[in-house]
Amino acid sequence: MTALVADAWAVMDASRTRPGGGHGLQPGGSLAALMAAERPERISGAVLISPASRFGPRHEYRDVDFEERRDAYDGWHRYNTNYVRENFRGFAEWFNGFCINEPHSTKQVEDMVAWTLETTPATMIDTMRAPDTGAGDEETFRRIRCPLLFLHGDRDLNQPVAKTAIWPRYATDAVRILPGSAHVPQARIPAKVSLILKDFVDQIAASDRRCARRNGPSAGD
Repeated sequence: MTALVADAWAVMDASRTRPGGGHGLQPGGSLAALMAAERPERISGAVLISPASRFGPRHEYRDVDFEERRDAYDGWHRYNTNYVRENFRGFAEWFNGFCINEPHSTKQVEDMVAWTLETTPATMIDTMRAPDTGAGDEETFRRIRCPLLFLHGDRDLNQPVAKTAIWPRYATDAVRILPGSAHVPQARIPAKVSLILKDFVDQIAASDRRCARRNGPSAGD
């Protein structure tokens, strides 16, 4: 995760990106949170969708050894390096169907499977094994000073919605629970999510403009 943060700063520096907002889905949300904590002058606000963390409740069925070789793989035991290596398509179909479990989501799942198969089993395994140092811990969120918006569907089987409910204790946050949505709400209700994001960005922009007026030169300068 540290390397991803460094890459993100490098891209922003090379593109001369002005301070702005960040958003991400699950580990992408942890990335946005780390960036906001590390360099608050560069991040005006962040949106975390179905965020992961190392504190708060978790689905107990996820507590499995993802390196264990098994005779058969079912349920969350498919989140396993051996299964990924031996049946990458099967893993992609199971995982994306698990994350997008709303009715009538065939097209969204098919798209996600296709995008997953653009990488390799080796890359996916490296991602599963990568340490998440500093990502989603309490100390990171205590250091964040910019506005945060958390979006979470109440049908999420990957990250418990109860995890998002505890975030406001750690920052000046807003939480939106999306009824009927699962782990990837922007895939199933893109218009609604886009409007929520727009409202959040508009609020940050208005706040930034008020600060600029307060801190600008006086009429006598």
